[in-house]
Amino acid sequence: MKKNNKGFTLAELLIVVAIIGVLIAIAMPTFTKQLERSREAADIANLRAAYGEATAAYLSGTDSPPRVTLDKDKNTVTVTGLNFSQSGELEIFKAEGTSKLPFDGITADAATAPNSSKKTATFTFVEDGTVSCTLS
Repeated sequence: MKKNNKGFTLAELLIVVAIIGVLIAIAMPTFTKQLERSREAADIANLRAAYGEATAAYLSGTDSPPRVTLDKDKNTVTVTGLNFSQSGELEIFKAEGTSKLPFDGITADAATAPNSSKKTATFTFVEDGTVSCTLS
């Protein structure tokens, strides 16, 4: 009488589990890097939206409380209520000194790198057309 053994042996199952573990170990750094990039893109988009609000307030000469406050004497516009997803610095702020933001030629001090506790952006508009940003 012939015995019909169907199924997988324990050794075969362990090999499959080991292969899946190796594949996950290879893919995890890539996934983490992409997740960090998406968070950074969201933070840049939030900063870009704040700049848009600040520019509108500066050009119209009016603010829109409570989020946007215009100080005509200092040529500054403060935008509050920002939300940054990063717990650390954005890549664009990691350079020493002043970094150029990836939109509209705005500069920002590297010391003002956003983290989750910073909720306010102050944009200073200079007569020569340049804009600087400080986060607090």
